[in-house]
Amino acid sequence: MRFHHIVPENGTLELGLYFSDMISKTPGGTEAIYLLAKHVFDDLGYRRLEWSCDNRNEASKHCATRFGFVYEALFHQENIAKRELKDACYYSIIDEDWDLIKKSCEKWLEPQNFDENGCQKEKLLDLRKRLAVELHIPINTVVPPPPVFSSEESEILAKSTVGATWTTKQPPQHVTMEGKFVILEPLNIQRHGDDLFKACMEEPQRFSYLPETPQDRQEFQTWLEKVQISKDPLYFVIIDKSTGKVAGRQTFLRIQPDEGVIEIGHIFWTSLIARKPAATEAMYLFAKHVFEDLRYRRLEWKCDRRNVPSKNAAIRFEPEAGRDPIFGTQRRIPNHKGLGPGHKDLGLNLDPKPEIKILRKAIKFVRCKRDRVEDMGSAQGKQEKLKTADGGTMVFTAEQEGSIYFTQLQQLWK
Repeated sequence: MRFHHIVPENGTLELGLYFSDMISKTPGGTEAIYLLAKHVFDDLGYRRLEWSCDNRNEASKHCATRFGFVYEALFHQENIAKRELKDACYYSIIDEDWDLIKKSCEKWLEPQNFDENGCQKEKLLDLRKRLAVELHIPINTVVPPPPVFSSEESEILAKSTVGATWTTKQPPQHVTMEGKFVILEPLNIQRHGDDLFKACMEEPQRFSYLPETPQDRQEFQTWLEKVQISKDPLYFVIIDKSTGKVAGRQTFLRIQPDEGVIEIGHIFWTSLIARKPAATEAMYLFAKHVFEDLRYRRLEWKCDRRNVPSKNAAIRFEPEAGRDPIFGTQRRIPNHKGLGPGHKDLGLNLDPKPEIKILRKAIKFVRCKRDRVEDMGSAQGKQEKLKTADGGTMVFTAEQEGSIYFTQLQQLWK
């Protein structure tokens, strides 16, 4: 067992595990997970514990939900392992869930819950539901959306030729990208520092959902010195060709050359280009570089769920992309009080086997990890019925707080 993907500033980490037959499907396996979760929430004071697994791994998916993890998402073609393309399922426990999960685990592990043969008398899930009533602990009924792809479809994908022939790609470098309306230049303090600071000061409202807000020129200089040499995120400044002025910045980040996955983020577009062809071209130049020059499989975009302009920009750029889901209370944004509900993800992948039914209209889905049944009638619980590619209808419920992830398949790129 291990902790990984540890982000102390956001209070999140992921649990990875492998159980031998000695403790698999025994109280010892449950206790091992309980002890780690207890350490995360009670000792470290973290907010969120994550669990991910191959979509084909039914045993792992069952183990997660049995313990109390909530299904959040299926990330299509997220990684390549053992020369296979893999879909990944994501689950989480957040701090507000932990009290009930903790009490139910402790109760379930008591000796009196097992007979003389070591068989459980009451299932962990049933015990958790009973304790919720007895102890008056609020429990939110969870009706998560089904994965876009079944484990059988993920198996077809895994055996496609893409994984077998995949080779590690090069990380992006600082290059200049020029279009009709904008030029993307590697961030340079001497060339861009003063103008970028001025642009930031003139439109501070555009930093509402960004992790850093410049306060003065000295502080901004310190930030510039750090990001100019950064390789991940890799910063580019946007030049508006019609005026020659600095019109914003954007980055490549979370760069995974082995997997062919990369993210666009830290986007700051001034009014010079926002909601104009120039902004679309800035995104196009990045995407073109990712797929045609670097030959990556998947391009991601995340944003705070409340950031309507950013969501609209992602959807507008590729209306037939597939959407990955909302993640609840994923990270903190310094210039917001409390929790900042996350991000959006635009992802593009190499063409899988044609047997896979692609949900070409899935960008319109609001796929949510936590369906708050008691809020069905409110804006927080607003439902949307959406058509799938094969004519079916799926219903998803939007949550008030969460990170929205967008995913698009690369065959749509051309």
